[in-house]
Amino acid sequence: MELQAVDELKAYLDVSRAPDRIIKRLKTSLESLSSLSTANAMRRLADDGIILKEDVETWNKIRNRVMHGELVSPYSSENDDQNLLKLARLFHNLMREEVRRAIVQQL
Repeated sequence: MELQAVDELKAYLDVSRAPDRIIKRLKTSLESLSSLSTANAMRRLADDGIILKEDVETWNKIRNRVMHGELVSPYSSENDDQNLLKLARLFHNLMREEVRRAIVQQL
Protein backbone atom coordinates (compact mmCIF):
# COMPACT_ATOMS: atom_id res chain seq x y z
CA MET A 1 0.00 0.00 0.00
CA GLU A 2 2.74 2.44 0.94
CA LEU A 3 4.68 1.77 -2.28
CA GLN A 4 1.55 2.28 -4.36
CA ALA A 5 0.96 5.64 -2.71
CA VAL A 6 4.58 6.67 -3.40
CA ASP A 7 4.19 5.69 -7.07
CA GLU A 8 0.95 7.65 -7.35
CA LEU A 9 2.57 10.74 -5.88
CA LYS A 10 5.53 10.44 -8.26
CA ALA A 11 3.15 10.17 -11.22
CA TYR A 12 1.33 13.28 -10.02
CA LEU A 13 4.62 15.15 -9.75
CA ASP A 14 5.46 14.19 -13.34
CA VAL A 15 2.49 16.23 -14.58
CA SER A 16 2.62 18.94 -11.94
CA ARG A 17 3.32 22.56 -12.89
CA ALA A 18 5.27 23.17 -9.70
CA PRO A 19 8.81 24.56 -10.06
CA ASP A 20 11.41 21.93 -10.96
CA ARG A 21 13.40 22.47 -7.76
CA ILE A 22 10.32 21.66 -5.65
CA ILE A 23 9.45 18.60 -7.73
CA LYS A 24 13.01 17.33 -7.48
CA ARG A 25 13.06 17.77 -3.69
CA LEU A 26 9.71 16.01 -3.29
CA LYS A 27 10.79 13.10 -5.50
CA THR A 28 13.97 12.72 -3.47
CA SER A 29 11.89 12.55 -0.29
CA LEU A 30 9.58 9.98 -1.87
CA GLU A 31 12.55 7.84 -2.89
CA SER A 32 13.63 7.57 0.73
CA LEU A 33 10.17 6.25 1.63
CA SER A 34 10.34 3.45 -0.92
CA SER A 35 13.96 2.46 -0.37
CA LEU A 36 14.59 -0.78 1.48
CA SER A 37 16.27 0.49 4.60
CA THR A 38 16.31 -1.60 7.74
CA ALA A 39 13.71 0.66 9.32
CA ASN A 40 11.43 0.50 6.26
CA ALA A 41 11.77 -3.27 6.02
CA MET A 42 10.89 -3.70 9.68
CA ARG A 43 7.92 -1.34 9.34
CA ARG A 44 6.63 -3.47 6.47
CA LEU A 45 7.12 -6.66 8.50
CA ALA A 46 5.19 -5.04 11.36
CA ASP A 47 2.42 -4.00 8.97
CA ASP A 48 2.24 -7.66 7.86
CA GLY A 49 1.98 -8.80 11.48
CA ILE A 50 5.31 -10.68 11.42
CA ILE A 51 6.87 -8.54 14.13
CA LEU A 52 5.35 -6.12 16.61
CA LYS A 53 5.29 -2.38 15.92
CA GLU A 54 6.12 -1.83 19.58
CA ASP A 55 9.36 -3.81 19.12
CA VAL A 56 10.28 -1.82 16.01
CA GLU A 57 9.75 1.42 17.95
CA THR A 58 11.97 0.12 20.75
CA TRP A 59 14.68 -0.89 18.24
CA ASN A 60 14.53 2.61 16.76
CA LYS A 61 14.82 4.31 20.18
CA ILE A 62 17.82 2.22 21.16
CA ARG A 63 19.42 2.60 17.73
CA ASN A 64 19.12 6.37 17.96
CA ARG A 65 20.61 6.43 21.47
CA VAL A 66 23.55 4.29 20.37
CA MET A 67 24.11 6.33 17.20
CA HIS A 68 24.30 9.48 19.34
CA GLY A 69 26.82 7.95 21.72
CA GLU A 70 24.40 7.16 24.51
CA LEU A 71 25.07 3.45 25.03
CA VAL A 72 22.44 1.41 26.80
CA SER A 73 23.16 -0.46 30.02
CA PRO A 74 20.94 -3.55 30.50
CA TYR A 75 20.74 -2.90 34.24
CA SER A 76 20.34 0.87 34.33
CA SER A 77 16.58 0.88 34.86
CA GLU A 78 13.49 -1.29 34.68
CA ASN A 79 12.52 0.52 31.48
CA ASP A 80 15.87 -0.27 29.83
CA ASP A 81 15.51 -3.88 30.89
CA GLN A 82 12.06 -4.03 29.27
CA ASN A 83 13.50 -2.50 26.11
CA LEU A 84 16.15 -5.21 25.91
CA LEU A 85 13.46 -7.87 26.33
CA LYS A 86 11.55 -6.27 23.45
CA LEU A 87 14.71 -6.35 21.33
CA ALA A 88 15.14 -10.04 22.12
CA ARG A 89 11.53 -10.67 21.07
CA LEU A 90 12.10 -8.68 17.86
CA PHE A 91 15.19 -10.73 17.04
CA HIS A 92 13.33 -13.97 17.77
CA ASN A 93 10.45 -13.01 15.46
CA LEU A 94 12.79 -11.88 12.68
CA MET A 95 14.74 -15.14 12.86
CA ARG A 96 11.53 -17.20 12.86
CA GLU A 97 10.41 -15.40 9.70
CA GLU A 98 13.80 -15.90 8.05
CA VAL A 99 13.67 -19.63 8.77
CA ARG A 100 10.08 -19.83 7.50
CA ARG A 101 11.05 -18.11 4.24
CA ALA A 102 14.09 -20.38 3.80
CA ILE A 103 11.90 -23.47 4.21
CA VAL A 104 9.26 -22.16 1.80
CA GLN A 105 11.95 -21.36 -0.75
CA GLN A 106 13.25 -24.94 -0.62
CA LEU A 107 9.80 -26.44 -1.28
